[in-house]
Amino acid sequence: MIRPSPVRRLIDAVNAGDAEALLEAFDGGGAVDDRGRMHRGRSAIAAWSSSVLIGAGVRLSALSVEGDDTFTVVVAEDRRGGTGLRTFTFALDGESIRLMTVR
Repeated sequence: MIRPSPVRRLIDAVNAGDAEALLEAFDGGGAVDDRGRMHRGRSAIAAWSSSVLIGAGVRLSALSVEGDDTFTVVVAEDRRGGTGLRTFTFALDGESIRLMTVR
């Protein structure tokens, strides 16, 4: 089981192709930093996801999880046309993601 639960919910949402569940994992002011490009707020995150995450058919498998307040998850990313490793770092606010950084 992946801990903490907001991270698990996000990975489950991506793998299910559930854009609404992905957005619910973030707090109202949540943001995604995708290699230096910031996407702040649910509408911006939805547009980003429809282009490069859920809309691209990405599936995630957590390979390692580290951290106490900020969690770093190394994932195997399977997308149409190939696979690769990415590092996702999550800053949480209670049961919500405040910032997800993708490298």
